[in-house]
Amino acid sequence: MKFVVIKSPKALIPDYMPQVFKIVKSIAIPVVLQKRAGASRVTVEGYLRVLMYYQESAEGALCCLEQKQSFSKTFELEQSDFESADICTSGETEYINCRAVNERRVDIRGAYMLVVRAYACVKKQVVTSLSGCGIQQSTAAIKSICTSQPYEKPVTLADKIKLAQTPEAIVDTSLSCSVSDCKLASGKAVCKGEVQVTVLYRVKGASALVKDTKILPFNETAELNSASDNDSAFVLVQPVSAAVTQGEGEVYKATASILLDIYSVGSSEVMAVSDAFSTEYETELSYDSIVCEIASQSARYKQEITLEGKMPDENAEILGAVAEITAPEPAQLDSGTKLRGRVSAHVFCKNSLGEIDCYDKASEYILPAELTQPPEKRCTRTSAFIKELSARKAAGEMSVVILLETDGTVTQLGETKAVTSAECTTPREKKDDASLRIYYAEEGEKLFDIGKRYAASPQHIAQANGITAETLDEQTRLLIPLSV
Repeated sequence: MKFVVIKSPKALIPDYMPQVFKIVKSIAIPVVLQKRAGASRVTVEGYLRVLMYYQESAEGALCCLEQKQSFSKTFELEQSDFESADICTSGETEYINCRAVNERRVDIRGAYMLVVRAYACVKKQVVTSLSGCGIQQSTAAIKSICTSQPYEKPVTLADKIKLAQTPEAIVDTSLSCSVSDCKLASGKAVCKGEVQVTVLYRVKGASALVKDTKILPFNETAELNSASDNDSAFVLVQPVSAAVTQGEGEVYKATASILLDIYSVGSSEVMAVSDAFSTEYETELSYDSIVCEIASQSARYKQEITLEGKMPDENAEILGAVAEITAPEPAQLDSGTKLRGRVSAHVFCKNSLGEIDCYDKASEYILPAELTQPPEKRCTRTSAFIKELSARKAAGEMSVVILLETDGTVTQLGETKAVTSAECTTPREKKDDASLRIYYAEEGEKLFDIGKRYAASPQHIAQANGITAETLDEQTRLLIPLSV
């Protein structure tokens, strides 16, 4: 994780916008434009949308100034010999401080915690079979889910939007996304979904903000030449920008830019030697631990969250609200491993003195996904959006209702020990002339482990004792043939 410093000591209010009377609230929203991996490093580039909401005069309305703070951060990786890496980002604001230097200039300082996860693909060599020199081997199946690097496709959508009233000024524009289908056939992925653009604006002579929405459907095709017909596909949508602009007359246009991260998912199985020994020679083995993604589950959920609390000024009037959300991540809780994220609502209110304040409400959200493995044994590729947001006041109490939607996948990591090399060295020395030895085995012991202890063939132990199972299901008296 890295901190992105927010620093704009000379942010100026444009001439076409009202002057600053009072700073109400500032928030930061990350937009990642490029992710690169190579030479044991990951580089992430983009910008922070810093939104400063302010009151224009003593009795004035709410305005919003947007500043873009570009960043480029490099992260060192422990693994250096990877062939490719899937990079996922998340994070949240640590703090933002805004100060009005004068009516046309503001000082913005803060920090954003950017978290970067890189899932690197490393090729490793394992032994699949051994023979000769009296070698005995135990094999294990290495099963894995193969998630490709994402195919990144930028998409821009635009259409006319019908506004309920004529805006005097647009205060906030945001977007949320939903993917309805993603299919893979003949090396092509077809992704369908929609983008919802939400615009918050004020009209002349009114304090309360008006909200309108526009749905922009998308149907995009991407080439995934490395995918096979048996693979599946899924897509994550990353928001880039949203805007509502005025055309001719009363016609307005909604525009949304998004980035589609399209993944193909396949499966593979390789039989590898997990252990070995020779009945004739001393054996030197080298092992390695093979870590793979072995199981996947969906992170697609809808959840409604209600945030409540007493208003500091019971006579205050609610004008409108905006919100922030972080994508869900595996977290270890008392109830086990869960997918957890955070949502924050910022409610703009005009108090009894006519000034605009912002009341903040934040909460964690926990998705109902059942995860059996701890967080460090999970790979998450998820996104989260706010679909609906409303705030109301009743008897001096404020209630904020948020409908959120998450999407993506969470995969489980599995670890398998495998032999990477085997070498027979000196011949074994016979300790005595006995051809049989008696061994009292416990329930659950494997014939291979017993044979390795006495340098005896597991097959011969099974034949000598009339056993067919590789693992004993009860205590057993075994005859161990030592001369093979």
